[in-house]
Amino acid sequence: NHMGSGIDIITSYAGGCILASHCPDHPVIERIPRSHIPLIEVFSLHAPAPTLRYIQAARRASHNPGYQHIISMLGEISQALADAARNADAGAFLDILSLMPQQLRALGKVLELPVWPDIMDKIAQIAQNHHVIVKTSGAGGGDIMLALAQDTSALESFAEELSHFSPKITRIPSDIPPERGSLL
Repeated sequence: NHMGSGIDIITSYAGGCILASHCPDHPVIERIPRSHIPLIEVFSLHAPAPTLRYIQAARRASHNPGYQHIISMLGEISQALADAARNADAGAFLDILSLMPQQLRALGKVLELPVWPDIMDKIAQIAQNHHVIVKTSGAGGGDIMLALAQDTSALESFAEELSHFSPKITRIPSDIPPERGSLL
């Protein structure tokens, strides 16, 4: 329904993938085996996610053709990600996910708010050095970031370089689901 839900973070902690479509009127929920998607690590940027400002900006821009085009492109990317997950093609999943930042930057220009924060450019470069794809979560990059890769060693080397880049960015243990609000 053209609104995010944070389901990427929830399913990361659940150790699997849930595809939700046709929400809220006729929800279709599909469970995808964890083995069908890349490995995921969750990090906290320890930055506030001003969600209400972004929702208000999105509502104001909802009739803007540029906004509608970007939302359509994000929908196509999401559908392609779902197809890759259904087909257990982790490589394609990562390739498709790498298209997200360009669309998020464009969305930020339309909303006049930084949907892909400047710090993410440097983080994305570090990730690329390790064959990792990063995805922000939450409005304006939010306080949470997902790092995805095909193997554990790539995630480990990324996490190590990331800790040198910014010691305040922390990895969130995936075996301990957080209480809401405790990530900041």
